[in-house]
Amino acid sequence: MRSLNGIPNNFDNLIIGRVSTKQIKGKKRRETIFTTPELNYDLKDYKAIISSKKLSSDNLEHFSKIPLIHSVANLDYLNDGDLVLLEMDKGVITVMIENNSVHNSIFATSQCNCRCIMCPQPSEQDPSDREQINLEIIRLMDSSTGALGITGGEPTINKERLINILRQCKKYLLKTQIQILTNGILLKSIEYVKEIANIGIPNLFYCIPLYADTDIEHDYIMQKENAYRDTILGLYNLAALKQSVEIRIVVFSYNYKRLSRIAEFIYHNFPFVKHVAIMGMELEGIAKKNIKKLWISPQDYMPLVEKAVFYLSRRDIDVSIYNEQLCLMPKKLWAFSCKSISDWKNIHIEECDHCTLRAQCGGFFKSVSEDRMKLIKAIRNS
Repeated sequence: MRSLNGIPNNFDNLIIGRVSTKQIKGKKRRETIFTTPELNYDLKDYKAIISSKKLSSDNLEHFSKIPLIHSVANLDYLNDGDLVLLEMDKGVITVMIENNSVHNSIFATSQCNCRCIMCPQPSEQDPSDREQINLEIIRLMDSSTGALGITGGEPTINKERLINILRQCKKYLLKTQIQILTNGILLKSIEYVKEIANIGIPNLFYCIPLYADTDIEHDYIMQKENAYRDTILGLYNLAALKQSVEIRIVVFSYNYKRLSRIAEFIYHNFPFVKHVAIMGMELEGIAKKNIKKLWISPQDYMPLVEKAVFYLSRRDIDVSIYNEQLCLMPKKLWAFSCKSISDWKNIHIEECDHCTLRAQCGGFFKSVSEDRMKLIKAIRNS
């Protein structure tokens, strides 16, 4: 998540609020964090103030009754409607929800029941206040938000926490598509799936990975015995309760040669899926440590991606390509490519500045490898 730093004044608690660069009147101030380069306004009743202005100790006497973080560079990173978390003891401002983004998510937990060999998010201890922060974020979100991901770690690992988050979504985000990014293993319990389904979220979507078409390969990649069996049970439980499912396939050296078989396996065994996403790797966490084992050039795997994509598409299964660059795929695949990388993780390199399709391309994760960057060639006409 994008974060900024400044100098805090007088407060040591966590504060969550909605950014406004314009003056707000009335009770709405109590949930508003006013963001301004100047401090010559009426600031009474705001939840907190963020300012780029550098204040002396004499100036700070006037702000002893309101949470303030001053001397913040890059204030233009914050937009009206963004939800931010202020760590007042550290002077850290974290953008939890970007109002102008379509890639917003909340981080349910760092805990996971697998240790996938290409996982970008290592397991860590959760802070005790994570659930309350997530519930407050959902409460403050714009009810017209198009989509919200619930991610981790493994979001299903703490059932009570996930149920509480989903109930909050039902209460405040009735029109929003809620996407649970889960390995599906714990959904082998039909009772668990029923409990979620009974909440009654109309636009609930499960995004579940399938890395191979056999148990040996899938379990090895997940580093968990019976992961394949349990995930498939979970998929069939979701189908039995008429839940919407997306299957995700991350491509790397261990599975790229099996892409056609995986596509066939999905078609023959999971005709109920709403969408299939074939995805490039994010090189963070465990994936970064294993890069020498995982790396395979897009030049080698893209022909196999093409076969899998057209196999599924010709059989009326909606399919997309995530996290890949247009110049590294055949033109016939461009229609399947999505801009899928979260805004705060997304970059372009110098070569992209000369590309006529830069605006349509998904760009790169910040952790992009040098091997991939060397392959990038600007498209000068389409």
